Amino acid sequence: QGNRYIVAEVYMQRSEPGDTGFKTRAQKKTKLLQAIVSSELESRTVEELQQPATKKAVRQNLQKQFNNVLKTPSSPTPVGKIVISKWIMQ
Repeated sequence: QGNRYIVAEVYMQRSEPGDTGFKTRAQKKTKLLQAIVSSELESRTVEELQQPATKKAVRQNLQKQFNNVLKTPSSPTPVGKIVISKWIMQ
C-alpha cells in the first residue's frame, strides 16, 4: 500500500474559433479547473488509472465539467476537445 503518483498534462481546445473570450475565462478559472482535474483523478483507483479506457473516460468527464464552468449564453459548450498529453504513473 505504498503511495502512487500521477502526472497529467491537460489541455483544452475551444470549440469555436470565434470565441475570443475563451482564453480569458479559462485563465480566470485556472485554479478551479486544476481542482476539477485533481478531483477527477483522485476519484479513480490505481487499477482504473492503469486501464487505457480510463483515459478516455477522464477526458469526457473533464470536458463536461470544464464546459459547465466556462460556458456563456453565447457559447454553451466552449470546450471542443480535451487533450491529455502526459499521463505518467509512478
